[in-house]
Amino acid sequence: MADRDSKNRLLVLNPAGEIVAMNGPAAKLLGRGEGKSCWDVVGGLGEGRQTICEPGCSGRLRPGTALERGGWVRGERTTLACGRVGDFVIVRLGQELPPQALPVALTERQRQVLGLVATGHSSPEIASELGVALTTVRSHCLDIRRKLGARTLAQAVAQAIIQGQLE
Repeated sequence: MADRDSKNRLLVLNPAGEIVAMNGPAAKLLGRGEGKSCWDVVGGLGEGRQTICEPGCSGRLRPGTALERGGWVRGERTTLACGRVGDFVIVRLGQELPPQALPVALTERQRQVLGLVATGHSSPEIASELGVALTTVRSHCLDIRRKLGARTLAQAVAQAIIQGQLE
């Protein structure tokens, strides 16, 4: 049985497809991969033993698009979901959520807030940009995380991209 973190394995890739960051659950499965090619580190295989990723595949993703495939990574059955945010690609390795657990859609304002988070804006900067109180931004962030089932805003950004709710 997979541990509870198996849905929350996240990688961040630069434009060249190299891993610039990974969370603890991803490092536990893949080992330390910062500075290495995602393709070399993940090495996923599909059901027919074909590779589910290839060199440079992250560079072909357009902003706001996502790619999801199933297969085997390091001996574990998993899904591989990749989505572009600006110049970076977020990769999630994990189990699919059952249909009844799929989160509800974000509101337009929540997508605005999350889009600003994804581009590196701080909460005070978002409040200033949108002309709202800092507490309002914090409330939106809490609601976004709750709706997407994310523990962090980085996870929320990844989930929103994968679901097509963030461009």
